[in-house]
Order: sequence, then structure tokens, then C-alpha cells
Amino acid sequence: MEDNNLVKNYVITYEKIGTPSISRSIFYGSQDAKFLAGFWQTDTLPEGLYRIILSVYDLANNFSSDTHLVYVGEPSPVLIISGKGRKPGKFRLPCDVAVDSEFIYITDSQNDRIQKFKKTGGFVWSIGKTGKNKGEFIQPDFISYLNGKIFVSDRNNSRVQVFDTLGNYLTECGGRNLFNHTGGVAFDRARNMYISDIHNHRINVFDSSFNY
Repeated sequence: MEDNNLVKNYVITYEKIGTPSISRSIFYGSQDAKFLAGFWQTDTLPEGLYRIILSVYDLANNFSSDTHLVYVGEPSPVLIISGKGRKPGKFRLPCDVAVDSEFIYITDSQNDRIQKFKKTGGFVWSIGKTGKNKGEFIQPDFISYLNGKIFVSDRNNSRVQVFDTLGNYLTECGGRNLFNHTGGVAFDRARNMYISDIHNHRINVFDSSFNY
């Protein structure tokens, strides 16, 4: 019996953002290609932002595609927020970054806090301290932003805490009965939340109301 989920063929293409004329297919493949999708030679391309598109057909001719953005070249930073320490605006092992239309949110892992900055780099606030209570952290690592809410993976408390953009605690998801150290947090288009459960070797999925 034929497995229709097998890959029939796929194609990888690229195009330069803002310059559609700079585009081409860089690799074609079939189900015989098991690991290596292809190489992309970028040394002759103009510097800039490119869209990489992987398109796949299975044996039943179902189609799926995925898109990623890649910068080719050596861009100069437009902003650097830095400095080691415990004072507001300083860091001890910054781990992850989330952004909304106006602000930048950074997990300051070894200071057990979240810091918020303007997109010009100006410090706004920090929330959190070492602990297990609401709004406290033990090595927060990953952070995500969605619809006015900040989702913080509180790694060593094995939970994800949720705050509004003013830093007010809203709710949380998890605990030792569900997770064994939380990692990355991501969302799909239906706003389902995917949380990596590091030492249980699995991904837990919740809907937007935190139903498991």
C-alpha cells in the first residue's frame, strides 16, 4: 500500500525583498533526497533581505509551503542595548527578545527579570525578582509577544507567565505537574500556544484559553 504522505517532489526558491526580479529556484528534489535539501550560493548576490520558500508536494498531490527570511551580507546594527550588571537597563545573560510596534522586551535570565525598552534603546521598566511567586522568576529564558500580552518562559519554575505590556501579571500556565523546565514559546495562526517541555522531551500544545 502506497504511503501518500511521502514527499513526491519539492522546490526551494529565493527572492530579494523589494526586488522581485532577483529570484530563482535553487534546488529541485524528490523522495529520493533524504537529508540534504540543497546548497545556496550567496557570495554573488546583492546584499539585502531575501525570502526563502520551500514548496512540497506529497504523492497525493497535496501542497504545502514554508517561508523564511534571511539577510545576505554584513548588516550594521541600528541599535545596541548592552552593559553587564544588576542595575536597570543592564544585563546578566540576556536570553531572548520579543517586540511589538513600539517596544522591545528582553529576558534578563541571571537577574531573574524582564526588561522593556523603547525601540530607540531607552529603558522603560523591569519586572521580576528571584522567586516562585506570581511575577517572580528563576532563570526566565524565552519570551513571545501576542496581541498585547507578553509570554515568558520561567524555565526553572517550569511555567509560562503572562503579562500585559505595562508589566502587570495576568495569568500563568504550567507547573511541575505539567512541565519539567520550560523552553521556547511559539504560536500558530489559530493562536494555539506551543511550549517546549525540555526534560520531558516533548512539546505541549494549548489553545488561547490555556486548555491542554
